[in-house]
Amino acid sequence: MKKRIAFVGIDGAGKTTIIEEIKKNLEKGGKICAVEYMGFGRNLHMPFLKNAIRGYSTKKYFYRENGEIKRKPTKRENYRIRSFLWLLVYYSELLIRYFKNIFTKSDYILYDRYFYDGLVFSGKKNFKWLSKLIPRPNKSFLIYAPEKIIRERKQEAELKDIRQFYGQMKIIGENFDIKIIDNARRLDIVIKEIMEDLNEK
Repeated sequence: MKKRIAFVGIDGAGKTTIIEEIKKNLEKGGKICAVEYMGFGRNLHMPFLKNAIRGYSTKKYFYRENGEIKRKPTKRENYRIRSFLWLLVYYSELLIRYFKNIFTKSDYILYDRYFYDGLVFSGKKNFKWLSKLIPRPNKSFLIYAPEKIIRERKQEAELKDIRQFYGQMKIIGENFDIKIIDNARRLDIVIKEIMEDLNEK
């Protein structure tokens, strides 16, 4: 029976590097591994729906004046609460990615991001129904790195976004079994901790 392992964390926390190393370690042990990216930015199975959302966002945040397209003077919030329509499209796309791997021969499916990322944008109103919709993986890891390290790795990361993300993930962690992995340590120590967790009987 295949095992599904979710890795979540803000950009710059080190998810991708950790997933690559975990994959190598599992394959050394004779396991077949697949990696599935669960971010909304690429490899879309429903690009037409993303175009619909983009059109809606353009209408909401931009306007035309004297032939020029200008942005409305709204406060930009990367982790703002999203609309029901946005969440519906996002989760429909993720469900397609999740279930397409049902018939693969992989022993492990490693998810780079997961459904939990959508909950960061959900707000209290949509949190309840979305949390019931989420398939539970065998293991979930939140890759944590201090603000200073994230800013060194990803210089455009803003402190308010980092703090808001971790604040939201704290709430999500109270509802789901997500283990926090401190990625401020040496990589080999981090990988050893995760592998020990995966090898539990």
